[in-house]
Amino acid sequence: MRDLRKLISIAIILVIIVVSISYYYTHRKHFLPIASLINGRTPGIVSITDFGARCDGKTDDTQAFKDAIASGYPVYIPPGTTVIDQTIVLPAKRPVFIYGTGRGVSKILVNSTIEDLFYKDDENVFGSAFRDFSVYGNNRVKRIFDLTTYTGAELANLYLTDYLVSAIRMGGGNNLCNINSLHDLYIRQYGIGLGAINIRPDYGIEMNTNAVDNMFDRIFIATVKTAGIIDNAGGNNYSDVHIWGYPDTPNYRPQYGIITNNGRILISQCYLDSIAVAGVRVNGPFVSVEGCQFLWPHADPTSVGVEIGDGVDNVVVADNIARKLTAPALVRFLGTIGHNVFVDDNSSYDNGVTEIQNRYIKPEGNHINSLTAEDT
Repeated sequence: MRDLRKLISIAIILVIIVVSISYYYTHRKHFLPIASLINGRTPGIVSITDFGARCDGKTDDTQAFKDAIASGYPVYIPPGTTVIDQTIVLPAKRPVFIYGTGRGVSKILVNSTIEDLFYKDDENVFGSAFRDFSVYGNNRVKRIFDLTTYTGAELANLYLTDYLVSAIRMGGGNNLCNINSLHDLYIRQYGIGLGAINIRPDYGIEMNTNAVDNMFDRIFIATVKTAGIIDNAGGNNYSDVHIWGYPDTPNYRPQYGIITNNGRILISQCYLDSIAVAGVRVNGPFVSVEGCQFLWPHADPTSVGVEIGDGVDNVVVADNIARKLTAPALVRFLGTIGHNVFVDDNSSYDNGVTEIQNRYIKPEGNHINSLTAEDT
């Protein structure tokens, strides 16, 4: 009798274990925050390794990455190299939070030819964050982030390299892509170190239709072909942006640092270094370029600090510093000067350039003074 009871008890325990295991795997995502706590991670965050990612630089971890995002919890990328072979389509109607340990520590490697690494469609979502990891595009991905619509998202402390068109593209849809914060980004192309000039990407960052009222701060962009940033939307704020080209190699310099093709743009405290044509190209109204430094260590008599399109109105170029420019002017107008153009209080070091090419008509309402030459 006792043996029978013992067998029944053992059978009941085994049934409970089997049912519990079955229930756990059926409802696994509800237990993942608890697993995170047990594993020493912040509760409520799942790791891609919880879904089978190896992060060894060899195994394809794409499905594990997708499953982690589908869980609905913030996603953690652990130290190591996570191989991705497909586009990660971000949720259409809810925010997503993807974190690493730090750039250079948590790494993503693109190992197949794809259009985008992270893609977000035109369905508007408030919130989301991408922080503290690196992406190595391996010259196989056109864009690392292609975010048609987001509101209040954050891209921070990211290292983005070896892409083909642009590291980040925002906007281009019918809904607003606005009030986003992009800061502490390091964007560059290392492939040109091999002398392959043609693999240089066109841009570091593209801002397209409806990508307005966004903040950019502490961003480094190097070795692109056309421009570090092209803004086709307007209404954005750029501060402490450093755009750089190779001083001694003309073919490796960006044509422009920042191109503004729309209005209401503030560019302040930026550093434009070794640009081929102009540090800032202004093609839209209500643009302010203030407190920037233009450093041209190469001898190119055609490179200027600011280039203003024909008849553009309401432009401020003030309190900037030009260093080692060999062009005849800090500001170049490509046609008739528009109305309400303010150019003043700019300084020149190490050279004797004048502030503008003053052979153009100056309509009423403009305030344009000559450059102040200062010694270093």
